[in-house]
Amino acid sequence: MFHLELRQFPNNFCRFNLTEEQLHSIIGPWARGDWVELGERKWNPAQAKLKVLEGPELALDQLTMGRGWRNAQRHGREVTEQVLSKVAQPTTHIPGTPAADSEGLADSLGLRILSDLANERKPLHRAWELAIAAESDGSPSRSLALAERAVGRLLASGLLVLGTGDPEADPSLGGVDEDSERLRILSLIDSWEAHDGQTIIWISRS
Repeated sequence: MFHLELRQFPNNFCRFNLTEEQLHSIIGPWARGDWVELGERKWNPAQAKLKVLEGPELALDQLTMGRGWRNAQRHGREVTEQVLSKVAQPTTHIPGTPAADSEGLADSLGLRILSDLANERKPLHRAWELAIAAESDGSPSRSLALAERAVGRLLASGLLVLGTGDPEADPSLGGVDEDSERLRILSLIDSWEAHDGQTIIWISRS
């Protein structure tokens, strides 16, 4: 049997006693760079950590009181790389795109985002709109992955600021400085949605 853990601070989620077929239904999309929905949450392969263990089936009393993952580790062995290699395709975090092209697309979109922002603060979903325009023949999930990749690279480079709140009501709002919090914000689908009359998540040039 297989046991799976998804972790992205401050959240983690475990599934136990998976068959190979059940595991593949999760690992397949993950290896392609697609978002995976488990535990009432969407997990992004670009940011979350996945671990797979193979071992004996765990009885119910081994799963209670938060002991499940500890017991899975005690009786099993990690096979994360092996199972991913079976289904991996030559893509990165942008589904269907080779690694070199993925980086180039993200950087190209990043330049577009910076140009579009000029000296303004704009809602985060503007980056998704620009990604959709750049990937007119792509799916919404592909465009979102591209937008998230581009924004993430700009933040890491110090070229972009990510903030929360309504900048029109309070122009003095500062950006989010902690990397873990910025990653958490980018991983939430609500952060990328348009909000009528109020910008909940915004971006601006540094």
